[in-house]
Amino acid sequence: MDAKAKFELLKRFYADVENKHSLNGRYSKKTRIGFFHSGLFAASNIDGINVGIEQLLADGLVNQSGWFLDAGCGDGRVTALTAGVHRIPSIGIEYDREVFDFGGAVIKMLKEYSMINGTPLVFTRGDFTKDRTYRRAGVMFEDIATVFNYIDNHEDIAAKIAKQSPRGTIFILEDFPWIPITSGIREFEGLTYVRTIPPDSNSKLRRCLHVYRK
Repeated sequence: MDAKAKFELLKRFYADVENKHSLNGRYSKKTRIGFFHSGLFAASNIDGINVGIEQLLADGLVNQSGWFLDAGCGDGRVTALTAGVHRIPSIGIEYDREVFDFGGAVIKMLKEYSMINGTPLVFTRGDFTKDRTYRRAGVMFEDIATVFNYIDNHEDIAAKIAKQSPRGTIFILEDFPWIPITSGIREFEGLTYVRTIPPDSNSKLRRCLHVYRK
């Protein structure tokens, strides 16, 4: 099965998950947003992220052999995409216990259905700003080549990249396109803005990807 077919299968799988589950009534299928004890869970735009990852792989900005981190991974859809479709070793970290338990069950199903097969995918609970979270998962933060975040403590993870990551590490921030229009591109000390991948025209979730490099 090629990457396009795998992606369509993964997208249908997550659509089915959303139709059947609401995380005890606190996740809205309409807005794709949930409010939990530890903060906000907003489902990422998997269409737009797939387009972005394809472009960044083609441009050589995403290292397919290096670890990919989703900092605040929710139900695991981004790591399922990067590991299951694009064969990038991936780690997802989620802090909220309820969301983590739900996402872990989803990832388990994906592995049982062989939708993630052969490529390492680590799904763990913890604080993505703490080194002990990575040590427990068996992955050193310094070994992560690409970091993804959906505007959730993005300043904290950007500061960690600037302080600890090797030069060339890529930071992908899923954001709303009107933010740069009104206030300029977000700036992070120690990181250089590279480009913005515009929202996917086929998606109702009009979010873009801002790309930075250390």
